[in-house]
Order: sequence, then C-alpha cells, then structure tokens
Amino acid sequence: MLPVAPDRSADDLADGLTAIATRLERAAARLERAGPPDRSGTVGPPS
Repeated sequence: MLPVAPDRSADDLADGLTAIATRLERAAARLERAGPPDRSGTVGPPS
C-alpha cells in the first residue's frame, strides 16, 4: 500500500489520482489524433 501523509485524507489522495488519470486520458487522446510517427520519427498528422 502507498504511504499517505498524515495530514492528507484518502479523499485527497483519490482526487489526486483522478486528476492524474484525467491527464493521461487527455494525453492518449492527443496521441491518437496525431496519428502514427512519420518516417523522420516525429509524430504528425496522418498523411
């Protein structure tokens, strides 16, 4: 189990994890919209 600082509640921890999950979902959506990497190895819009 993860250690929790005594001044932080479980709700605070859950809120933080939810915020992280939301950011990861948004980043994944941006990567999906960007399409596959081009031949130079950079990510760009689909050709």
